[in-house]
Formats: sequence, structure tokens, C-alpha cells
Amino acid sequence: MKKLLVTGILLTVATMILWSQVPQAMTYKAMAKDEWGVALPNKYITLRFSIIQGSETGPVVYRETQNTTTNKFGLMDVQIGKGTPDIGIFSSIDWSSGVYYIQIEMDPKGGTDFRLDDPAHQLLSVPYALYAESVENDDVDDADNDATNELQTLSVDGLELTIENGNTVFLQDDPDPDPGNEVITNIILNGTILEITEASETKMVDLASLTGSTNIDDLENRVAQLESIVAELSKIDNDEDGFSLADGDCNDNDASVYPGAQEILGDGIDQDCDGSDLVDADNDGDGFKISQGDCNDSDPAIYPYAPEIIGDGIDNNCNGVIDENYFIGQNYGGGIIFYIDETGQHGLVCAPSDQSTFAEWGCSSIMIVGADGTAVGTGYQNTIDIVNGCSTAGIAARICYDLELNGYEDWFLPSKDELNLMYVNLHLNGLGGFASAYYWSSTEPSINFNAYYQAFDYGSQFLSYKTGTYYVRAVRAF
Repeated sequence: MKKLLVTGILLTVATMILWSQVPQAMTYKAMAKDEWGVALPNKYITLRFSIIQGSETGPVVYRETQNTTTNKFGLMDVQIGKGTPDIGIFSSIDWSSGVYYIQIEMDPKGGTDFRLDDPAHQLLSVPYALYAESVENDDVDDADNDATNELQTLSVDGLELTIENGNTVFLQDDPDPDPGNEVITNIILNGTILEITEASETKMVDLASLTGSTNIDDLENRVAQLESIVAELSKIDNDEDGFSLADGDCNDNDASVYPGAQEILGDGIDQDCDGSDLVDADNDGDGFKISQGDCNDSDPAIYPYAPEIIGDGIDNNCNGVIDENYFIGQNYGGGIIFYIDETGQHGLVCAPSDQSTFAEWGCSSIMIVGADGTAVGTGYQNTIDIVNGCSTAGIAARICYDLELNGYEDWFLPSKDELNLMYVNLHLNGLGGFASAYYWSSTEPSINFNAYYQAFDYGSQFLSYKTGTYYVRAVRAF
């Protein structure tokens, strides 16, 4: 089994500089990675380039910043010298006055909080073509006539990596299934040296001829060959999760990380390769966070107690069941179903918990006109009549009328018969979290100034003075 693990391919400044008629810029291509070494695909980042004279710690003669967006593999391609400078002028650098180093910093969030991963690197010979502006470079005379140091082709044929007129590296096939001893564990292009690590042995191929020409066509051809090799390597699924780097796998060394993977909240890892870790926030604005049971925080129509859409193949209410038929005790529509009508498509739900444990019915000295409905379906009108006829704050009907819960605002105090259905269908079956206490209904008989309540400890309904302080549980229709 042959598997190639590409932990990092950095195409350095020296190798990737191309010019024609000496432009005042250098091409920089590299792979952007986070602090764990994972590629950053399709990421808007900020780069800061510093040209340092004399040594790694010498004076900065030029510095600029640039913003760019990586491609789907995390690769970037920018022109050093074309950014926004804050120190020096790129065209004024005196390349003849000693050696120069380049320091590269990055803010992966696209801001100015720059991260320095590596020390400054010495610039090789290529940038100094910027100094030789008087030299014509359309025809280069190779005076040594040595055929072994000319521009050559790097190619891959099966298990053979060959440089023309040079060495061939044999990438031996690995017949055993042991993932700990795979063939290639690292490929790095550092300057003109291509390093290929097979298990614990590193082989190096000198690509010096790539930096020995000032012919832009030749250099671009060699760069294209190297990019082609990188592209082929990126198609290999190293961790066998069904996705390669070319498919968008942002960490091909971890089988739990791939596009569409289940994201783990707050672990600092981007499992689904969308560019960020999952945080506990209400991302879709539906009023529920992931920690509150939202099973799809990118869709505002999916949340706990949401209406279940029959036949859409989605668990809309996050109860773990897809396209269920309605049933008593089901979490739905902001509460718990305690009644379903004969159509099977409509019914009543109660709030998941009590709204009050000490509320009066209210307005004990007056009769509320219209609040005398007892049957299923009359509680809503009873509540409207009570609220319109009694201005007292904090009464049972007003608590329900003003309630905003689980995305719904149409709650009401149940009628006498609706309250009894909650007792029979939920409380007697251990559902709903009711107390063994007295609960108010919205029903007032038309002959006195009392109202009905129900004793949930043994189920009987009675009339009580409206000044009594009992429990309140809101309901709504769906």
C-alpha cells in the first residue's frame, strides 16, 4: 500500500521568483497553515514581508503588508514589492550592498496580529537580477558548454521521481498495511533542494538549474512542473476518510477531519473544513444555541420545539426523529403535545414548565364577559376576554398572554376541559413536569365571581375565589 503524507510543501521565494525585463517585484508562493500545521483553504489572510540587510537581525530596509485569499489547497501567490509599504521603497533597495534576508509574517484572520513561524531566510541569487537592470536577458550565453548543468525536467513516472540528466529516486511500494511505516512522510522544496523523506530516511535532489536561468519562459515551465507534482500529491487520500487535499480535506492526516464531518463544539479543530471551529452561539438567529439543543445551527427553521414538517426528511424539532407523526408527549411547536384533533394534523401543546406558582385569577369583584368557555378550543378566547376586561398586572391569563417562549407568542390560559386533558394525557403518564398542586383554568362560570381550577394531586376540578394564588401553565394551538 503506497501512501504519501504531505506535511508541508513550501515553495520558497528564491525558487519562485520570475522576472522579465527586471520588474520591481518578486513572486512568493507558499501554503498557509494554522498553529497546528493544518492548511488554511479559502482563507482571507494578511502577510507582512520585511527585507533585512546584512544578517537575520540586521536593519529592516523595506517592509510591506498584503492581503490575499488562499485557494482551496491553502496555497497563496503574491508579488513582493506590490503591497502597502510602511518602511522604505522596494525599488530603492541597493542589492549590490551585501546580502539580504527576508522575513515573512502572517495573520490568519486577515488583521494585523502577525505571527512569525520561521526566522528570516537569506535571499538567494535570483532577486539580485533586480540590480542588473543594464543586462539584456532575452538571450543568455552559457559559456561553460557543460550539458550537465542546464535547465532540466522534473517528472514522476509510477514510483520513479526523475530529474532529466540527473538522478532517479525510486518511491518503493509498501506491501504491508501498517500506516506507521508508509513510503513518503514529507516532501519539502527548500531553495533549490527537493527533500523527500521515506520513513526515517531523507533523500535530496539538487534542482540548482532552476535558479540558473534568467529566461522567464523556462522558469515558468519548471514552476508549472512543480505545481503539477504538488497537485498530483494532493489527490492522494492519506487518512482514508474519503477526501484528499484536492477534495478540500484540510487535514489529510486525521480521518475525523474532512468536508462535512461532524463538528465538535469548542475543541479548537475545524472538523468540517469550513474554515473555523464550531462555537456555542446562535449562528442562525433562531433563539437557540447548540448547547440548548439546536441540532442545525445554520438553519433558522430547525430548533427544539420547531414545527415538524411531515415528509421533508428533516428533524425540524431536534428530537432525534425525522418526519414523525404527531403523538401525545411529543416535543413540538414550542411545548409538549397533550391533545391531537381528529385530523391528526392539529392540536394543543403546553409549555415545558410552569409560568407561575403564585398567581391570582384576577378581578374578583367583577364578572368577565365572555370568559365562560369550557370546551377544547375556547381557552384562547377566554384569555382574550380576561385580558381585555381586567387590567390587573400579574394575573394568570395575562402571564400567558404576554409570554414569549421557544419562538412563539400566541400562548393562552387553558379552558376547564383543556386543563383536564393536560392532567389526563400528560401528568398521569409522568409527562410535563407538573407539580401536585392547583392549576388555574381560564373558565369563569356565568353565575358567580369564581373561576375553575384543577387539583393535579388527585385530578378533581373545583370553583375558587379569584383571589386564590395557584400555579399557571400556558398552552398554545398548532
